[in-house]
Amino acid sequence: MLADRVATWRERLRESDPRRFTVLAECDAVIGFANTYLEHDARFGALLDNLHVDGARQRQGVGESLVVLTAHAIVERCPAASRGLYLWVLEQNSAARAFYEALGAAFAGREPASPPGGVPGRLHGNPFKLRYAWSDAAVLTER
Repeated sequence: MLADRVATWRERLRESDPRRFTVLAECDAVIGFANTYLEHDARFGALLDNLHVDGARQRQGVGESLVVLTAHAIVERCPAASRGLYLWVLEQNSAARAFYEALGAAFAGREPASPPGGVPGRLHGNPFKLRYAWSDAAVLTER
């Protein structure tokens, strides 16, 4: 599974997309990243597509720093009317939900989850995903 993720991200990051930016957290090696698409949704703004932090580095402020740096980039690059930020999280992922709520994200919707990479075998059961959003990413830059 890890090899599959590494291959997927190598391919994604090779592709040039002026709307996408990725923030890396490093400490002798990459320990986390946040991948975001600017102005992804007319209502919700930028999509925080993926936030990953190495398990050994979680609960040390790395994830929060990545979200805050993402917010700074949105504020710098997007007009005020489209500076929102949102993400999707699996409903059963209570730790991630608590993390985003602690950062001030508001629940903004629920939909059936799509299988990762479009491969049905990667989805177990019929889970739902929840949208969390900040109406203006600027609130995160004050952290």
